[in-house]
Amino acid sequence: MASSRAMSRSVLGSLLSLGLAACASASLAADLPPQEAPPFTGVYHQVSRARDAPGEEWKYTVDDTLTITVLAKQSRWDHKGDGSTEINDSVSRYSTRFGGRVPAGTALRSQAPFVPVNWEHGWATVRHATEKDPEVLGEATIAGQPCTRLKFVSEQYGEPEFCVAKSGIVLRFSNASSTAEATYEATSIDDKAPDPAKLVTPPGLKVEEQAGAPKKKLPKLPF
Repeated sequence: MASSRAMSRSVLGSLLSLGLAACASASLAADLPPQEAPPFTGVYHQVSRARDAPGEEWKYTVDDTLTITVLAKQSRWDHKGDGSTEINDSVSRYSTRFGGRVPAGTALRSQAPFVPVNWEHGWATVRHATEKDPEVLGEATIAGQPCTRLKFVSEQYGEPEFCVAKSGIVLRFSNASSTAEATYEATSIDDKAPDPAKLVTPPGLKVEEQAGAPKKKLPKLPF
């Protein structure tokens, strides 16, 4: 009888522990910002650098201002530095680039060989690639908005960090590998839905398919 009571207490304790863990997990999930960003337009400061191999000197650097437009599963990146534009589709993984160093009247279209991190759309892509919830690093204020700092550990994407507003808009994203580092930080955010026409390749451009990513001064970052 004593053995039976002890076993019952043990089972009850295990169930209670599982219940508390489930409650804690649910509480954490409830406190996290949305995984997906709503439509918006933001101006971001980009700082990145890359090198050809680990341990070498940093060879390629970028310090640029971007205007990023997000609508549904698409995004548009307008680079102030070279005047180029990229329109990205996160479902098909296709990117269309025009302006800047791309020949006039031409748009270059390529498909990423991997699923990009798509950070401008939120942190859902990274979350789906990991088994654990993100580590909450605290709060910050960026572009006048409070945001929650989240850190992930992912075999596919490394250890990216996000600072996400309550709306789900990513105000800061950073990541690093042995050959590349990049940080994007918002300086202003307009949470109005953008004009869908901005996410369409301008008429009159000849779209040329490319087998790989377009060649740039800075190698394509793996995130």
